[in-house]
Amino acid sequence: MRVVFERHGVSTKKAQQEFLNTLKNNGWETAEFKKPNRMAAKGLRSPDGAPLGVDWMDKNDG
Repeated sequence: MRVVFERHGVSTKKAQQEFLNTLKNNGWETAEFKKPNRMAAKGLRSPDGAPLGVDWMDKNDG
């Protein structure tokens, strides 16, 4: 997720943690998904489940 934060100008570790806390306080969550190569990765999921079309692992498990 660090890469995404840096891409959007959130570059320091402290700022990234504060931003992540703000997102989580507004319903966002970190969740595991499968990349196109089927390897697991972590990403940010919005309260409405976006980004759509992502293979969120917890949504597909049993």
